[in-house]
Amino acid sequence: MTMTGGFDWDEDLPYGDPNNTCGLMEASFDWVQFAVDRKLARMPGTVFQSSGGESQLLAHIFYAPKGGLRRLRFRRPDADHFTRA
Repeated sequence: MTMTGGFDWDEDLPYGDPNNTCGLMEASFDWVQFAVDRKLARMPGTVFQSSGGESQLLAHIFYAPKGGLRRLRFRRPDADHFTRA
């Protein structure tokens, strides 16, 4: 796990801050879907950003209860979504 998924995620804020993404995820009903629904802020694989959401996605893949993985729908960014340096 490289924590380079590119999600719009901010765990650098204090945990009690209402804008801390991990706190928002933990307050949601479905942590996995919360992570999947996040927009991409950068090209995946390019920038390290600590993300509890990526941990939840990986845990979901490993857990795969009885019937296997549920179908998750990820957002697909347009090619122009990312700024090229």
